[in-house]
Amino acid sequence: MVAFIPHLNCTQESANLIRHIDENVRLTEMQADAARRAANLKYLKKANRAKRCAHMKSNGQSCGSPAVRGQPYCHFHAQARGATAELPVIEDQRSLQLALTKLASQVAAKKIDAEQARILLRILESAGRNFPNSGNEALARKFPGI
Repeated sequence: MVAFIPHLNCTQESANLIRHIDENVRLTEMQADAARRAANLKYLKKANRAKRCAHMKSNGQSCGSPAVRGQPYCHFHAQARGATAELPVIEDQRSLQLALTKLASQVAAKKIDAEQARILLRILESAGRNFPNSGNEALARKFPGI
């Protein structure tokens, strides 16, 4: 097409040539975009087939993150389960309450000593401060003595 530029006879032929060139550029860009999208779809399908973390949250939902290759858990839960404390992973207020209950049970059963229990309680209290207020503090301010 470009070789015919010196032989164009009128502006209409020039305009048609420019239009065809623009169409070819758009077509080439669309083909590249389609190829990129096809590759992304291939990677997404592969990611969706990946094994998922076996951890179950306190609300009954599964973690949903991809598991580490050759392990049943994601990176976070694999590390959390490797710890020696017999407490659940703290993910929300419900799991925090469960951890406090388990801590009390372990103290009552004399599975952990008082000093270790104090340390774990401080850790759990610190974790609890990271969660949004449940509204209980606001009620306590409105109605002191409750």
